[in-house]
Amino acid sequence: MIREAVMADVPRLVAMGETFLIESQYHEVVPFRPKAMSEMMAHLIESDESLLLVSDRDRVDGMIGMYTYDHPLSGTRMAAEAFWWMSPECRGGTTGVRLLRQAEDWARQQGVPYLHMVAPNPRVAKFYERLGYRPLETHYYKVES
Repeated sequence: MIREAVMADVPRLVAMGETFLIESQYHEVVPFRPKAMSEMMAHLIESDESLLLVSDRDRVDGMIGMYTYDHPLSGTRMAAEAFWWMSPECRGGTTGVRLLRQAEDWARQQGVPYLHMVAPNPRVAKFYERLGYRPLETHYYKVES
């Protein structure tokens, strides 16, 4: 079942967020700060300009967070992914796609014409392209010492 997250979900979502950071490249630049992550999850749940969906069968095993903003160059309304993550045992099935499709529906209902998703690797990039997304740019980072 896909549903909107509630505040009672936040501890589980923060634990999932920690796992996401540990297993991804993001751990190199984004330290795990439970308080900050909890506050972000709460904001996504409570704000009218954001959405936090969860996949909930026996327990919450997937999540997608979206927010809307005005693009700084044009003022065009955009929706962007804050994160999209599935538990390893739930990857490759239809649940993740259903989370994304429901997030896309939400963006349409908000009158948002553009969705911005992040592909952390070529496999995810190909997946997005199969769903009709087009590449826009590639992000790089540098750590100054």
